[in-house]
Amino acid sequence: MAILTDPFERAEALKVTHGHWIVASLETHLPWPPRAQVARYEGREFLLLPAVIAEGKTPDNPFAAHRLPAIAIETRAHRISDAQARVEIMRFASALAWHEYWSLEVVFWTGGNLPRQMGRSVNQPIQGYLDTELLPSPPSEAARTALALYREGTSLENPFYAFLSLYKAFSVAIPAIERESWMARKHELRDERARNRLQELESAGRNVGDYLFQEGRHAVAHADREPFVNPDSTDDHFRLRQDVPLMRSYAEIAIEEALGVPRRQTLWRQHLYELEGFRALLPSGIAETLKRGEEVPPDVTVQFPSEWLILAARGAEQQPLPGMELVGARASAGKVGLMFHSRCEVTELVVELDFVGERLIFDPLGMMSIRPLRAAPEQIEEEIQAERFRWAMILNGRIELWDAESERCLGRSEAYIPVNMMANKAGFDARIAELEALLPPKGAPATAL
Repeated sequence: MAILTDPFERAEALKVTHGHWIVASLETHLPWPPRAQVARYEGREFLLLPAVIAEGKTPDNPFAAHRLPAIAIETRAHRISDAQARVEIMRFASALAWHEYWSLEVVFWTGGNLPRQMGRSVNQPIQGYLDTELLPSPPSEAARTALALYREGTSLENPFYAFLSLYKAFSVAIPAIERESWMARKHELRDERARNRLQELESAGRNVGDYLFQEGRHAVAHADREPFVNPDSTDDHFRLRQDVPLMRSYAEIAIEEALGVPRRQTLWRQHLYELEGFRALLPSGIAETLKRGEEVPPDVTVQFPSEWLILAARGAEQQPLPGMELVGARASAGKVGLMFHSRCEVTELVVELDFVGERLIFDPLGMMSIRPLRAAPEQIEEEIQAERFRWAMILNGRIELWDAESERCLGRSEAYIPVNMMANKAGFDARIAELEALLPPKGAPATAL
């Protein structure tokens, strides 16, 4: 008799039973059995699979994954389709959540010949340095609200509420009366899933704006009138999951276009940040003149900073040049060349502001010179700083020019990519050691060398 069957022994037998399994991996706060167990509900037999911490983790496999807790059902034994199996799992999960009063969310659906749940890495993805310099500063409270809703929508695993949050982010940017016509326009969708979903809806003759409002936003937000979604309906679940990438793309475009918050791809494509601070220094209309590649009138003057900070940035590393002075500026055919030298005249460099191409151009090999004067300790220190700056640039650094007084970045280049050269670390270290050996000991009186 099934009622007398040990649920744990039965579960161990089912785990190795070949068949056609549908598995729902979960995120839940419900205390879950620590070993596989069988549960019966409405005449169905469900296999509960426990969470597994770092299964198979060894020194040779440090990225072993958690196995999420899961609910599985074998379709052939119950003579049901895959779709019906998913419905049965969802109904069982809803009953569990209602009775036990804990959250329970299906985050992955899988299937196969054996009941295998999904896993997630136990290791947080990392990067050596998080560069936040180009994070957008929303120009209005509406833009801040839209970004908050966008973050919420992209953080939710539940497709119903993810869609709703993304639609709300979109609605902050586009007034209700304009939304349907806005969606009817052709937009550049960079997400392939969004493009595919849009094509499916258009091929089916759907009005995309009306569909996303009525069967997306309206259906999720309301349950007192048709149409509405049923969280136990896998048709609704999968349909909304397909709609989320499209709604996300529309929200991104609307926030950028209507609320003035550029996307990262737009920033990288336009490179406006490279010369942003310099544009603000120019008299009215001069940036547009340069952008058109025209000559600047000879009577135009620019108030440049009196104190400069020029550095090479490479991740968290910053290698500043010694105190630099602007000694000349020349405009020609859409470009402005700035000439600098250090106070002891050891270092000279030229930076080119290309307003036509929106680029800050600097080559540490061809647009910079280091003079080995070495007549005084200050000159040696300037040479050391210049060598460290050049080395950081060669290692894919970028040059940044700052108004030292206001601490405002005026311009920054892209990462420098050297061509046809080898970075000789041993040679660099030897050169620095040679220069440091020329400096007087710390505390010794300053004398000429």
